[in-house]
Amino acid sequence: MTAKPTRLRPAPAKRARAAKVEKTPTAVSEASHSLGVFALIDTKIIYGKFGADDGEIEYRYDAEMDHPDRVGEDGALWLVATRLSVKKQREGEDQSAIRATYVFGINCENVTEDKVIDIAKRYVATAVWQAFASLSAIMAQQMRVDFPGLPSEPSEIEVKDLFK
Repeated sequence: MTAKPTRLRPAPAKRARAAKVEKTPTAVSEASHSLGVFALIDTKIIYGKFGADDGEIEYRYDAEMDHPDRVGEDGALWLVATRLSVKKQREGEDQSAIRATYVFGINCENVTEDKVIDIAKRYVATAVWQAFASLSAIMAQQMRVDFPGLPSEPSEIEVKDLFK
């Protein structure tokens, strides 16, 4: 005698009583923001020829950010351009460098420009810097230039007029 396979059936769902839920209005705080746009818009490679001299090589990592521009009809979108670079130079010789320019948008309501700058610096130090670290590692490998890996975040982000 063969046994019939047992079919497992889910237990019938019980109807739950609909609970009354009052909707409370959501307050927009000063810290309410989101990253809206993020794009690489330009890259530049400078390939310097280094001699066999064992002189000291200097590496520089720079992060610059333009002042945020308020755009859009409601004024809640701020665009920020940032330029990041890694440079290798020996005194008296050409430098090698990788530079990238990114632009990103931040949706912020009810905030001052100073607060937007603080928020933008956090994005530059995290998301943008990590994208640049990956890009520069690939470019350095393709250029056959020995750049050490970038630090986990820039030591300073300078705010200035990049394009004016």
